[in-house]
Amino acid sequence: MEEKKRLSVKIGGKKQKKQHQQSKEEMIGEGSYTLYDEEAAATVEKDVPVLDQLNEKKNGKNGVTLSPLAKKLAAAALGAALIGIVLGFLLLRYTAGMESGTSSVAAPVATKEAAANAGAFNDLTAYVVQGGVYNQEDVGQDVVQKYTDAGIPAVLWEKNGQFFLLTGMAGSKEEAETLGTQLQAQGYESYVKQWDPGVETGSSAWLDELAVLIAAGDNQDPALWKAWQEKIPAEAANVKTASDEAVAAMEQGAFTTSMLLPVWHEASLTAEGQ
Repeated sequence: MEEKKRLSVKIGGKKQKKQHQQSKEEMIGEGSYTLYDEEAAATVEKDVPVLDQLNEKKNGKNGVTLSPLAKKLAAAALGAALIGIVLGFLLLRYTAGMESGTSSVAAPVATKEAAANAGAFNDLTAYVVQGGVYNQEDVGQDVVQKYTDAGIPAVLWEKNGQFFLLTGMAGSKEEAETLGTQLQAQGYESYVKQWDPGVETGSSAWLDELAVLIAAGDNQDPALWKAWQEKIPAEAANVKTASDEAVAAMEQGAFTTSMLLPVWHEASLTAEGQ
């Protein structure tokens, strides 16, 4: 007598029923199956992938996956944007700083060390044009007179027992070399050097203020010089006389930095005598 066997498969939450007929005589032994069981197994294998697809759709419904290349491009774009923001901020601050700066700041005539020490007369140094060195003062003074007659501001500066003929002063080594080349073209001997008079004296307000004025180079204001001249002590009349010529040239628009050389020299002599 044959028995009916039911095989149930659940798909999408619904229970599907399939009925097969199988006789006991077709059973061969434990673990064996008949053609009916083989068909049922095929039905299960065929339907199960549908369940997997449904589960995949459910689990990946809101997920977004980026490729490695897309991730690198996104990171690069973000980094570039941040760099642009930082550079823009720095440029804005730099521009604002330039706009807020004053145009009245003068280019220093002296070296960077002198500019840093502006206001300290003893520390003032500058690039000068040297025309010669003499052991005898009277010989050097004769040469100075020749330069003066030619309209060239020249001084004979004594240092370490020698007399140095200085014929020009400039705001930088390059400018001094240009001045020296011009003097050579006129037939004058010229040698550019950094000049440190080696003045050692006590603090003096009017001398320190002169250091600031000299450090301004070509950018001079005659009103400031006139205000400074009122502070010159009576015993420094030679400094006042030397500066009068420079101030007059400022007012006439004929001023050159070399015109400050005699003022500096006379002030140094006064400082050494204090």
